[in-house]
Amino acid sequence: MRKLWVCCASLAYRSAFIEQARQLPFHQDWSQQEVERRLTEQIPDLVPGVLRRIVEAAALAAYHAESGHVRLLVCDDAKQFKLVADELALCWVHDGRHYQSMARACRSIVNG
Repeated sequence: MRKLWVCCASLAYRSAFIEQARQLPFHQDWSQQEVERRLTEQIPDLVPGVLRRIVEAAALAAYHAESGHVRLLVCDDAKQFKLVADELALCWVHDGRHYQSMARACRSIVNG
């Protein structure tokens, strides 16, 4: 459950929402509908967009609590992957782009 609060904090939720959500019991398996119902009961002024993001953070926290979650993900550097795995690595195509821009910068410095 600690992972959920880390996810919520990293997604910049108001601390008041986080504190209200902490009042919910944890270490229980709930369906998405049950999580949404409990959150809207606990935090009545929660807007739908924030509710969706908290539910997503809860899903990520539950995923990370499993022993078989992905530890290293090789992908591009899109922001939607940042919370999926413990570590991210760029595939060679996306990693190479950084070297191309460095090479252009170095050539312009050398050629002055």
